[in-house]
Amino acid sequence: MDHANDTLRAEMNVRFQEVRADFRQVDANFRNVNANFRNVDGNFREVNARIDALRIETYERINQLRKEVNERIDELRKETHDNFRLIEAKIDELRNHNDAQFRWLVGLMLTSMLGMAALLIKTI
Repeated sequence: MDHANDTLRAEMNVRFQEVRADFRQVDANFRNVNANFRNVDGNFREVNARIDALRIETYERINQLRKEVNERIDELRKETHDNFRLIEAKIDELRNHNDAQFRWLVGLMLTSMLGMAALLIKTI
């Protein structure tokens, strides 16, 4: 019976060693999974930090572009206003020039008519 007990103990010891080896493997796998989770968490933090940085950079660029566009619009408004003033001044200049030409033409017509009237009077 001692021999049977020794054999049983030896078999149980072998099985316990196998179970301990399996538990060590499970424990190592668990540590690897935990390390992978920590690594993934770190990656998510890096990605979130990069997204936040890009978001801030994008907002700053949009604000800069908005300022540049508004400045350009203001410049164009001023330039347009100045151009309208120049156009109005040119229109006034042409109007004055046309008035002077019209007066000269009316004066020429009156002079011609007076000259013709004088000739008519002379011939009569």
